[in-house]
Amino acid sequence: MRRASETRLSAQHTSTQSTSQPQLSDHTQPQLSRQSTVTAFRAQDSGTSERREMARLFLFYRQGATAGLKTSSRQPHKRFRSSAFSSGVKKSWKPKETWTHTFVCIAESDQLVIPSRDKKLILTEAGLGEKRITFDKHRDYEHFHSSLLKEFPKSREGGGLQVLRSSGARRTLDLIPIPTMGYDIPYLKNCLGQAIACIRPVQKDLDRSPIHVQVG
Repeated sequence: MRRASETRLSAQHTSTQSTSQPQLSDHTQPQLSRQSTVTAFRAQDSGTSERREMARLFLFYRQGATAGLKTSSRQPHKRFRSSAFSSGVKKSWKPKETWTHTFVCIAESDQLVIPSRDKKLILTEAGLGEKRITFDKHRDYEHFHSSLLKEFPKSREGGGLQVLRSSGARRTLDLIPIPTMGYDIPYLKNCLGQAIACIRPVQKDLDRSPIHVQVG
């Protein structure tokens, strides 16, 4: 009987231990499996998002660094400079050595008005009229006189030449006094300014017949 009693006590202890441990039902086990799977997916998605964010930041800083290198590699805009400045030698400004002015050669020795347009055409056909003449600005009377004879060959027939200037807005002419050494270029340049200059003969009128130009 003692051995039977011990056997019953051992069986009761085993039954108590088995009932004290919680048993998972078939319905609970799939829920735990799904929760662990969702947790694993979330952890994996979180890691993927972090990697994407790191890649985006790395790309942003890389593009910024590349743009900075491109900007710094550009050469600054260079202004055009002459060879004189680039060589360190300043090129000095030189004034013109010539003087150009308009002269009208008239035919009558007593004329005191500027000729009209029609009369200028007649004078031009005769080898007189209006021309722009360039002189060396520091030369004397000989240079002035020879330049006039070259442009107006008929003027040598008048027994000398006088220079007159237009008077303001009027068409009248004022005689420019002849210096002791004759008209030189600096003197005429100062007296004429922007006024129209006329040349007229001193002793006799000039020939106004048209010049026949030979062709061929």
